[in-house]
Amino acid sequence: MVKLSEYYQRINCFKFYTNGQEKRLIKPIQMIMIAISEQETELITSFKFSEGDMLVIDFHLDVYPFEKIMCKINKVDKSGEMYKLRTEFMGISEVSYRAIRKYLGKTKK
Repeated sequence: MVKLSEYYQRINCFKFYTNGQEKRLIKPIQMIMIAISEQETELITSFKFSEGDMLVIDFHLDVYPFEKIMCKINKVDKSGEMYKLRTEFMGISEVSYRAIRKYLGKTKK
């Protein structure tokens, strides 16, 4: 399992895929990102997702905007009325990957 670095930010999910079906949202689902690594992120949400669902999210990391990033949900843990999602980045560009590595390098110092 990859070690995640703490990172807190409100993010939005504008669409997701479940069982191969695209679900476009009129109003985005708000989430809180609580951790990130070069390959994964952890999110908290009140919306019930399933393992294997694919999210399309937007977030900022330092000064770098990340838009329409696809993440696959690998694990869902329920805690009260909230869900903790462990997701894996899918098809992230090399530029985005380098920006994440650069940010994580700054936080480890």
